[in-house]
Amino acid sequence: MKRRLKNRVERILLENGPLTTMEIISLFPWKWAPTNNQLSNTLAKNNCFKKIGLRRIKGFVSGSYKVCVWAHVNDRTLNLINEEE
Repeated sequence: MKRRLKNRVERILLENGPLTTMEIISLFPWKWAPTNNQLSNTLAKNNCFKKIGLRRIKGFVSGSYKVCVWAHVNDRTLNLINEEE
């Protein structure tokens, strides 16, 4: 499962650009979607993924929270973000 998950996440990030963990999960077919922990471990432990920042999400009832935004190391949009800094 680990290798298949990594390959699928790589494909998703290269096709769609930087995404949050919940956006990545939503692009999986519901039957084969990883849990939040499985996806977070895969993203954090592989060198081909890079955490590029945080995005604030508004809560349903009240308040807000931050989620990580991830990109593939070979993604063109990541290179544009690095050039701006």
